[in-house]
Amino acid sequence: MTFDLEEALRFDGFTAAYLQYTGARISSILRKASESVKVDYSFLVHAKEHALALQLSQYQEVVIKAAGQRDPSIIARYLFELAQSFNDYYHEVNILKAEAAAAAARLGLLRAVKQVLANGFRTLGFTYLEEM
Repeated sequence: MTFDLEEALRFDGFTAAYLQYTGARISSILRKASESVKVDYSFLVHAKEHALALQLSQYQEVVIKAAGQRDPSIIARYLFELAQSFNDYYHEVNILKAEAAAAAARLGLLRAVKQVLANGFRTLGFTYLEEM
């Protein structure tokens, strides 16, 4: 096996840098947003929002499967797919410039994605970066 440093540091593809970049992007969006006290998730009506929520709900099962098979790559693959889903969503749906209630719900969804990414990073032994 040959290690390629340039490949490992790419911000696209199945790399830790891609996952870290996605986490930092989410943190940046959340820093730009004003805090919302109450979130009404019924404003999440886009198909990609529903898909992200479903994907988030699968995290516990993924960790259990990875532990049972003693295969951390299962978690890494899940995190990569979650990051891809988030990035697709980010490019298609306006998060911060949406109507206030929709923006608050979308930011709540982003907080959940951030939490799952951070938990997955910790499980795999690396640090969630707030900035890159």
